[in-house]
Amino acid sequence: MVMLVLDTSLEGCSAALFVGAELLASRFEVMERGHAERLPVIVADICRETGFSPKALSRVAVTRGPGTFTGVRIGLSYAKGLGLARNIPVIGIDTLTATAVPHAGAAKPLLIAHTAGGTGKIYTATYDGHSLLTLRMPALLTPREATQDLTDGMVVGTGAEAVIAANPALAVAIGRHLPDAALFGAYALDLPPTDHPADPLYLREADAKPSAAPDLAHPHVRHATTERLALLSAIHSNCFSPGWTEEMLRSALSVPGSGALMVDLAGRTYGFLQFQWIAGEAELNTLCVLSAYRRQGFGKLLMEALVTELKARLTSKLFLEVAADNEGAIALYRGLGFKETGRRRGYYSRSEGATADAITMTLVL
Repeated sequence: MVMLVLDTSLEGCSAALFVGAELLASRFEVMERGHAERLPVIVADICRETGFSPKALSRVAVTRGPGTFTGVRIGLSYAKGLGLARNIPVIGIDTLTATAVPHAGAAKPLLIAHTAGGTGKIYTATYDGHSLLTLRMPALLTPREATQDLTDGMVVGTGAEAVIAANPALAVAIGRHLPDAALFGAYALDLPPTDHPADPLYLREADAKPSAAPDLAHPHVRHATTERLALLSAIHSNCFSPGWTEEMLRSALSVPGSGALMVDLAGRTYGFLQFQWIAGEAELNTLCVLSAYRRQGFGKLLMEALVTELKARLTSKLFLEVAADNEGAIALYRGLGFKETGRRRGYYSRSEGATADAITMTLVL
């Protein structure tokens, strides 16, 4: 089994490549920000050093939190992209367990404590040092709350100093206090994917406030659901001939990484787009606005919302294909920064035997 292990959940960025339980290569760097730019670089370094390519992977493991919101999402997005591209399992390990694994075998209880931003609290869990049996599940507590049941033990993590200040009877464990893929990776070898999903684990409320109710005097974009397939099919048939059927839409949206956005105004839907995201790149499969309501900004709103979402997923490029005689759509895409990167001659059929080229366009995000 060839397994890539990743961590970007806190102030560290690490990756390690294992063949079975043997560690072949690893990287570990301390950083407060810049994980998104650095992670692909250190993975590429590991691949060059070992001679393995991502095609050889049979499993990916990644920390899923708790930790910084952005850091957790970076690691998970990268890992899931590899998993989708290679059709291999992605294993999620909570950050506290990943920190505890290198200290397994300790005679005393292990208290894992990582600082939680400027909250004055810590992400914490307690383990039996010998067996790593969880004695207290992950929680967000004050240092005093985290130690009130401990009369003896070892503390590991970025919040160790705060914990010791609250309970001087405890001792700081010797070793790395941030998760390191090389040190916890072998732990993930035999974990079943169904019991260890790569879903984010958050223990604190989001800092952002919920969005206000949509203003019905202005259009807004939202995700389309399968309950709206009949409506989306009708809109598509208004724009294209032949249009997509409900079953075609259902099939498109069932593919991993697939999604759709729709634009509403005063309770009515005027258009939608459907896209596919995989391994850090995305493709726009269709964009349609009811013919009577074009050139009113609905298409641009949909595309801007898509670009915003793809950037949040750390996407590098967005591809699309458009008919060369669709001047309105080409102007929209160029205005958004798309560049022509290819052309297929005579791809689209028109009346009386005429054809139109298909233009491939790319937006670097």
